[in-house]
Amino acid sequence: MVAARPSAGKDWARGGDFHPSGEVRISSVFGNGGGVFGTAVQRRLEVVAGVAGEGAELPPSCAGGGVRAGGTPVASHSAIHPVAASCYLVSPHPSLGRYDGRMRAYCLADLFNLELWPSGRPPNYADIRDGLGQLADRVLTAVPHASEVTTRLYGGWDGNIPAAQRDLRPMVARSIDDMPRRRGRQIFRIELAESPVWDRTVPIRNSVRMSRATRLRTTVEPSRDCLLGPAQCTLASFESWCKGRCPATGCPVRLSDVASRHTQKMVDTLLTADAMAIRYEKLADTVVLASDDHDMVPALLALVVSDVELVYLTKRDTRSFYRDLLEREGARVCAW
Repeated sequence: MVAARPSAGKDWARGGDFHPSGEVRISSVFGNGGGVFGTAVQRRLEVVAGVAGEGAELPPSCAGGGVRAGGTPVASHSAIHPVAASCYLVSPHPSLGRYDGRMRAYCLADLFNLELWPSGRPPNYADIRDGLGQLADRVLTAVPHASEVTTRLYGGWDGNIPAAQRDLRPMVARSIDDMPRRRGRQIFRIELAESPVWDRTVPIRNSVRMSRATRLRTTVEPSRDCLLGPAQCTLASFESWCKGRCPATGCPVRLSDVASRHTQKMVDTLLTADAMAIRYEKLADTVVLASDDHDMVPALLALVVSDVELVYLTKRDTRSFYRDLLEREGARVCAW
């Protein structure tokens, strides 16, 4: 059987890197053109083998029988898949188990905690384009060994979005479309995290919600430096609003009547769940977690004990208890 280029010209032109609708079809004929003889679909094979009786996961010797493949005794190497007969062990470790030899990395970016554009005003397209370009450069620099890097942007992309932020998602999507897909030898993909990494058909809806503010959880303390003095200081009025009521005696107005807030839902948990899925399904050799939020530390600690390389990318170039802990556990911390 001859396996050759598939009928999809994009696969041919891009060397098997174009796969918007499923598995990549491998082309075994290369050149400036060719006929369609047949196609092959990639299959990932894991062979666990060793010398009978030793119980060790070792590549089989090429001396003869007595080898167990996947726990089943076989009489000779001729009965084993050719990948084992050639003394090549496909290891469970993702960096050794790739069928095509490529090193893959995922970057999970907690977008709104990275301060990629100026604060104090709504960002414009140029701000977002430059910010995402800065993120892409830093991620690719952190994983120079990766031939393919996929960056997922986490944030509240759907739901009751404030009026001042309604143009944000379209501008981010436009910036993604305008970004180059290659940086040197590295393939770079960037996408909105609007579904779980393990099932892109499941949408994450209503991730931004508006709720009425019933009270503000804060502690206030008077200051000796107040120019009005203790008797006229407005701090007492603020404290009353924090407790959910108007400071005027007898006023029926409550904080929930005049104040509301928008909150993100499911964003941190989606990022954490994606990180665990990438680890357990061996979707990548390296995971880069880009965030300045210490809420991500438990996810980092769970990843660092796995066989996936972990890079923590942060904009805070300062020592901290958590940074020291992650480095001590084996994570690589990069700041910019």
